Amino acid sequence: MASLKIKYRHSSIEGKAGTLFYQVIHNRVARQINSGYKIYPDEWDIFNSQIIIPAKTGENRHRYLVSLKKCIEEDTSRLKDIMIRFENLGYKYTADEIIEYYSAPPVNEYFVSFCENLIEELRQIGKIRTTETYTTTLNSFKRFMNFRKKGRDIPFDNIDSNLMMEYEQYLKSNDICPNSTSYYMRNLRAMYNRAVEKELVIQRYPFKHVYTGIDKTVKRAVPAKIIRQIRDMDLSHDSSLEYARDLFMFVTILFSATTILSAVFQPIK
Repeated sequence: MASLKIKYRHSSIEGKAGTLFYQVIHNRVARQINSGYKIYPDEWDIFNSQIIIPAKTGENRHRYLVSLKKCIEEDTSRLKDIMIRFENLGYKYTADEIIEYYSAPPVNEYFVSFCENLIEELRQIGKIRTTETYTTTLNSFKRFMNFRKKGRDIPFDNIDSNLMMEYEQYLKSNDICPNSTSYYMRNLRAMYNRAVEKELVIQRYPFKHVYTGIDKTVKRAVPAKIIRQIRDMDLSHDSSLEYARDLFMFVTILFSATTILSAVFQPIK
């Protein structure tokens, strides 16, 4: 199994920021990837290989370092996923192949693009109901992505439990009921699992902290008191209202009779 380290290279010019790079080691062969991230020596913890934020760091620099931490987490997570994927292939890969795969433009590795392609595939084979369900769900997720203002699409490597919890909170803030929220989550999970099956992403269970169950709905039956009031209303002055009332009463009685008969003649288990 290949290993990964994060290294810091000091600048050759005194007082200038140095550069972070990733070192991939496999079969005693080491290769490097320049991250492009620049930090100063006092912002790097050499023993724990991580960014630190010194005291009295300005607000802008603080935000920059925090964002770099997130970027490094995403980069290293993607590199580790590639290593696991290569390991699962069962052939003798090299450190150069890991670097090449990491550096190559992503092919179908973005979640929204994958879902759109999946929906089109399902449409072509006649899965119309599933197509409609997935399209509705994906449109909701796209609105969330626009709300975040971080682009329309997102790499699979960034689909994690934190993002799904953020999406769930977004739905709640828009007064989406729990069952509808669960509906979106279950469909997103189904599309994500399709990508896992195609080995486009390692299963990380991003939906483990969001609600995917089904709540009991509140009964909306009209009380018997209201039914009696409707029955006893004098609508002789308006024949259309009287007809509507009689039709409503007929349907109500018919439904009640059907319910009672179903209960009486229900097979004994």
